Amino acid sequence: MIDGMCTADNATERIKVMHLVGSLHLGGIERLVADMCKLLVKKGGYDVSVCCVLCREGPFLKDVLALGVPVYECLVRRGRLIGFARDFCGLLRTVKPDILHSHANWSVLWQVIAAKRGRVPSILMTQHNTFKITALQRARQRAYEIVCRPYIDIRTAVSDSVGANMASNLWRRKEGILVIPNGVDLLAFGGVKTSKAEAKRLMNSDGKKVVGTVGSMCEQKGHKYLVEAARMVIDSGIDCRFVVIGDGRLRGALEEQVKRLEIDDKFVFLGRRRDIPELLRGMDVFILPSLWEGLPIALVEAMAAGLPCIGTKVSGITESLDYGKAGLLVPPKDPKALAEAIIKVLENEERASQLSTAAVERAKDFSIEACTARYEEIYLQLLAKNGPHRGD
Repeated sequence: MIDGMCTADNATERIKVMHLVGSLHLGGIERLVADMCKLLVKKGGYDVSVCCVLCREGPFLKDVLALGVPVYECLVRRGRLIGFARDFCGLLRTVKPDILHSHANWSVLWQVIAAKRGRVPSILMTQHNTFKITALQRARQRAYEIVCRPYIDIRTAVSDSVGANMASNLWRRKEGILVIPNGVDLLAFGGVKTSKAEAKRLMNSDGKKVVGTVGSMCEQKGHKYLVEAARMVIDSGIDCRFVVIGDGRLRGALEEQVKRLEIDDKFVFLGRRRDIPELLRGMDVFILPSLWEGLPIALVEAMAAGLPCIGTKVSGITESLDYGKAGLLVPPKDPKALAEAIIKVLENEERASQLSTAAVERAKDFSIEACTARYEEIYLQLLAKNGPHRGD
């Protein structure tokens, strides 16, 4: 806490914070925003709102609305960014937030234009992922950064690797980017009362050992390498089930790959689910075979659930697993190494138990309470520096 600064509890006015997100579908960013809204509302002293720029939809929409948090929609459409800036400016003048906390950095220039014209005194932008971009895209981002830098008060990143990626893409000093790791509700994942046997029934696993993963079915998550590894694990003689939770544009291709490898009787595709804590309870090992990551909330949730975890040696996964101390790391796009790691965990109960204990301990570094508290300090700092919304 900054010396002499008022807190949200004793401030004469409630601090008005608007979170800007793509949608409220199932995903790490969306879960983080929903959990932060819950804590800030519970704490009091905050007037929280959410604006969706892709669609006002998703399972977390109901959760956020139930908190009494208003959710607005101001869509970013291709070729109509000027229109978005105009509409968003009008929304900001109506809602009058003191702080705009953006989790959607792809339209940064238009957000800043709208926020400044909408008289929002403080802008905080959080980057959640690393990005590989072309030279032309980098040049455009750096041009936007030159224009926007004077108006963005604070930039944060969810991991050191994301911060380094931001610094490179935006042509700025890494020291000027605050790193605030994502947080999860540790109690929700560590205190599940559902029995392991019942959880396995939820996944149609026939009581077998379960190798599971959670994530959108897109190129980033590397599911196809898990499918290839699964064939090797099954060929080794281990009778287990592979459970994939999530959905996405590559689901059809993955289901076809499973059939082509003749292991469709060993795979269960559950689609999008809300009962993730209960499903994790039934897994025996958690896999995240991503090709790149910022700081994967799904992995932290699995760690909090006490699962032995295997991830690829990429940016945020390596950091999350404490560089191999809290889980096994394998090269990305390497089905053989992934299969060997899965076999090692499934065949060695002592090793699995050690990884489980290490995962739970590491997960304590990623509590939603600690994450929200750090953002709260920033909110208070910005309010003290720039004051509340300037009104009409």
